[in-house]
Amino acid sequence: MFWRDLLTQKLTPEILAPGGSFEAVKAGIAAGASAVYVGLSRFSARAFAKNFTVDSLPSVCSYCHERGVKIYLAVNTLIHEADFVELRGLVSLPVDAFILQDLGAIGIFSEKNIHASTQMTIHNTDGLDFAKSVGFSRAVLSRELSREEIALLASHALQIGIETEVFVYGALCMSVSGQCFMSAFFDKGKRSANAGSCAGACRLPFSQGRFNPSDRALSLKDQCLSEYVSELSAMGITSLKIEGRMKGSDYTSKAVKAIVSSAKKSHGMTDGYYTGKINDCFGKRDSQT
Repeated sequence: MFWRDLLTQKLTPEILAPGGSFEAVKAGIAAGASAVYVGLSRFSARAFAKNFTVDSLPSVCSYCHERGVKIYLAVNTLIHEADFVELRGLVSLPVDAFILQDLGAIGIFSEKNIHASTQMTIHNTDGLDFAKSVGFSRAVLSRELSREEIALLASHALQIGIETEVFVYGALCMSVSGQCFMSAFFDKGKRSANAGSCAGACRLPFSQGRFNPSDRALSLKDQCLSEYVSELSAMGITSLKIEGRMKGSDYTSKAVKAIVSSAKKSHGMTDGYYTGKINDCFGKRDSQT
């Protein structure tokens, strides 16, 4: 297979940890992360994380940079017209890159390093070509890809000169990375997944027809690709991303250590998308992983 042919390469990808709080940022760095990603109280796809303010973020950036760690700011919700004035105020923040979903925000950050959020659903070579053409330096690939698809995209990305980032640990979305109306539907539009306020309704116990009412018909396990770090490195993936800005510092530390050590898959987690065993993705998500 194509991905097997790449295993003679020796590359060291970035390990990117979630920074839902300053404590989580510190825990991720202590565990071996080479970069962290954070959000503000607005424009973040994890609106209910502790997050940071425009005033507090510079000190977090200093903490990271003093330790040789990069810090990225998620500005990855859909942007409304009334938001653009506030959005322009973020340009001067001393982060290493901005993670964007809304194409309308590109012009605001055109002089900055920008990453295409996984919520842009970049899953083919045309998507990579487009991201490169509009100014993105990195594409965060869709979480639903197999190893063969990731290898193909990584190879193309190297050819056209754009970085690639892959989620390797943490929650999966039943929809395509937050592009879902279920949460908003149940809460009269107040908790939109595309505004960072997903209620996780698909995780609740319910089923249809002959199935057990206590089943979680739409629930996915958390993902763990820790044992495939060498494969992903050989493919030329730039960054290995850990999901979890809603979780605490203990989780962040454990997840980073799992990726650093290339540990075996944790019990109750899944590599189903990566290995093509889609049925293995389904099950109750273990909140302790």
